[in-house]
Amino acid sequence: MSIRHTAKPYYPQASVLKTPPTSQAVLLSTLKDHLRLDDSELPILSEFLLAATEAVETQIGCALITQTWEVAMDQWPSGGNEPWWDGVRQASITILQGHAKTVDLPRWPLQSVTSVKTYDEDDNETDVNIADTFYVDTFNRPGGLTLRSGSTWPTATRNKNAIIIEYVAGYGADYRFIPPQLASAVRMTASYLYEHRGDGCSAGDALRDSGAMTMLSQFEVKRI
Repeated sequence: MSIRHTAKPYYPQASVLKTPPTSQAVLLSTLKDHLRLDDSELPILSEFLLAATEAVETQIGCALITQTWEVAMDQWPSGGNEPWWDGVRQASITILQGHAKTVDLPRWPLQSVTSVKTYDEDDNETDVNIADTFYVDTFNRPGGLTLRSGSTWPTATRNKNAIIIEYVAGYGADYRFIPPQLASAVRMTASYLYEHRGDGCSAGDALRDSGAMTMLSQFEVKRI
């Protein structure tokens, strides 16, 4: 007979945008000229541009312009307490060797991790020394935190939101850093929203029906 906890999948529990971008993914003037509009249309065009940008970012999980996010998790990837076994354990070699040692952060490309905080049952906060505990992976998509050799997951015992990570993501400070395909997807989506204003067209509809989705396929992160 074996005694073990039910396996729980790891995933971020909640994400909150702390510091929004300070510039637009596509210049409003560029979109205005593309649609051959005058300045009187700029207010509504600005709304459509914002909606289009959010639709593209949400679809592929990216951050176009530099922005700061906070992600809260209930537990580390190990799933909490290690399971107890009272007999021979049979499992795949990866399970027998241990749990995952990486936390993927939802928005990419990752620029930096500002802070990692953990909490105990009494809501006491502990600041984790990031450099000593983690390797910050800004190369992969998505980026994240990987435990350094010899390190263990910092203690986090609060039942809800026991770990809060603040990080910065985005291609750069303004539109010049964004890949052309992503900028085109934003422009196509915003243009479609403007041209179909009053038709009940949502940003998701515009993303699909404008053909912008074809621009995003190479950027989608395949998760197992």
